[in-house]
Amino acid sequence: MRTVLDFLKDCKDSAVAETIARLASSRIGRYGTIQSVDIDSATRRLRVSLMLDGEREPIAVEAERYEIVTDGGLHYLVLHGVTASRPWAQALLEDLLAGRRIRLPGALAYALKHLA
Repeated sequence: MRTVLDFLKDCKDSAVAETIARLASSRIGRYGTIQSVDIDSATRRLRVSLMLDGEREPIAVEAERYEIVTDGGLHYLVLHGVTASRPWAQALLEDLLAGRRIRLPGALAYALKHLA
């Protein structure tokens, strides 16, 4: 049986996922569209489905764990164990995201870090 806390966690995860989708869409809009973002703050997993121009099917991307890092008052998202459903996308993500920090707006960082 679901509890009120489960319901509230799901609502918060959905709101954060929507914000991440908007931020990501603004960055990849030239290449395609974000179809969905699913976040699980309890396990700190992140899943994204995107449809890139020229592709026939959506590409699935998953981070087995995310963390929020604060440095000098700025907040960053760091993804760990990132996988993609296409080999070329996997290689690209490893080259572009491995060990790199993605700057986040403060409110989104707070939600990801403190409302889990």
